[in-house]
Amino acid sequence: MLPFTRAVELKLYTQALQHNLAVVRRLAPHSKVLAMVKANAYGHGMLPCLLALQGHVDAFGVACMDEALHIRNVLANVPIVLIEGVTSLADWELTSQKGMQAVVHSPYQLDWVLVQPSALPVWLKVNTGMNRLGLPLDTALQAALDLYRVGQPFILTTHFANADVQDHALNALQKQRFMELKSSIEAAINTTIPCSAANSAVIASDSSLHGDWVRPGIMLYGASPLTKVDAASIGLQPAMSVHAPVIAVNSVAVGDYIGYGSMYQADNPMQVAVIGVGYGDGYPRLVNTGVVMLANGCMLPVLGRVSMDMLVVDATGQQVAVGEMVELWGQHLAVDKVAEQASTISYDLFCKLSTRVTRSVVE
Repeated sequence: MLPFTRAVELKLYTQALQHNLAVVRRLAPHSKVLAMVKANAYGHGMLPCLLALQGHVDAFGVACMDEALHIRNVLANVPIVLIEGVTSLADWELTSQKGMQAVVHSPYQLDWVLVQPSALPVWLKVNTGMNRLGLPLDTALQAALDLYRVGQPFILTTHFANADVQDHALNALQKQRFMELKSSIEAAINTTIPCSAANSAVIASDSSLHGDWVRPGIMLYGASPLTKVDAASIGLQPAMSVHAPVIAVNSVAVGDYIGYGSMYQADNPMQVAVIGVGYGDGYPRLVNTGVVMLANGCMLPVLGRVSMDMLVVDATGQQVAVGEMVELWGQHLAVDKVAEQASTISYDLFCKLSTRVTRSVVE
């Protein structure tokens, strides 16, 4: 295996992205798809994900104007939705000029839209129980009527706080509040209105909330949106795999300690492998029962504390060579399992991958 480079490698599988989109389409066949590509496509790389999904989705969702303009510079005509809306009148004007859509979640945004309506819809967001963004329920009806009065088309939208837990009591309450508001608006203006309430978790768990638009995010990238439900059982495929090289193989005697803080002590003579990856690359420091996988499918337990550039695994009894690549998560080792071992979620692992990770696209 020598010589080799110390390079953590990320592979993006565009076919898996398209497969996962097909799962969304199968689960919500009557809904349009707003594909979430914010935060550099959940760490997967916005440009290759855009190109893989272009022509297959109905719009792309981003968090901020910089992300929106990045897409507009690459794809001139695709619909774009700023899911946090805009923060200035100038940005609202730019949104209209660039043919983009925005969420309206606060009175200041509503004021700008009422003064300068757009031919494109706004997404009127209401707070049904998450208490993060959204107009209060007691003002949302009047906001909808004001938009209707000035001829501004809108899509009624909300976000669920606990949709990943299918039997959570707040899900039913949020659903009831949203549907009652929708009915009140429709009764007041005597016409139906489009709506959107389904993120990945809702797409996978409640077809009655799919509505006119679904908003898949994490499920596009092959991780599970539901607690205690693995991605494969939903039919999802990982769109990312991450590998790192073995940079040393050492012997450890009985009683020897391993790593910072001497948190692990060997009970038996051991062979250990040092892997060239750490939290400086985005591997979670808090992994304490984690494993990495050899090409032959063997799992190697992580020993001791993960450092900035390295981690140590138990390779006793295994044929491990310097330069060999191990899988950190991906096609064989589920990212959700690694996230669980680090007391976090797959979103966090994806988004924390650093710039020194080498990226490639597998068509």
